[in-house]
Amino acid sequence: MQMPVQAMRRRFRLPRIMAVITEIMQLRLPGNIEEAKNILSSAKEKGLDSVEADYVQGEILFNMEDYLEARQIFEACIDKTEDSYVKMRAYIMTARCIDKMESGTTGTQEKIRLLEEAEQELSGDGNIGVLEELAQAYCDAGAEGDDTYYQKAIEIFKQIEKQGMSDYDTEYNLAVLYQNVGDYSNAAETLDNILKTYGEDYRTYKSLAYLEASKQNSLA
Repeated sequence: MQMPVQAMRRRFRLPRIMAVITEIMQLRLPGNIEEAKNILSSAKEKGLDSVEADYVQGEILFNMEDYLEARQIFEACIDKTEDSYVKMRAYIMTARCIDKMESGTTGTQEKIRLLEEAEQELSGDGNIGVLEELAQAYCDAGAEGDDTYYQKAIEIFKQIEKQGMSDYDTEYNLAVLYQNVGDYSNAAETLDNILKTYGEDYRTYKSLAYLEASKQNSLA
């Protein structure tokens, strides 16, 4: 009995451009596109550099569901920026454009190739968002029929732990993946640690119930 992992989407502070993105995302696009353009223009006058401005433009296009052009902008930002946060976000948003444009195994494999490149390109705190997206892509590939990707996802979550960036969702997903690959001992140990660290949560108890059912089914 396999369980789906919990989607992981953290918010990251982008130096200098976070305020611009936040202000624009509060608009009702595409109806207020001219106002969004004015905000971006004003930000440029106040010192927003060209690559950061391009990234914001990509966010606008993504929210207007112009995923092809948004993707092209994000890919250009990956090549041009020297800012690790902008590069990380550009990789992540490119992956999300792929999500919108490609379905099934083709899209999943394309995301994996992109995010594996991002993992090599970025390091330390600058890659936590990429690692979470890559783990999710591996889980998607596992759910599509190749269980070897579950083990790859486990290794990514362990890497997140090693960097000191794990949270409830990290540990929960790790327990689910251990269960999916039949490693019931590590699944139980991880869930026990979750209870000790984070206290009672219905998801933890639900996972313990699923784990026990999986163990019984494996013995049948």
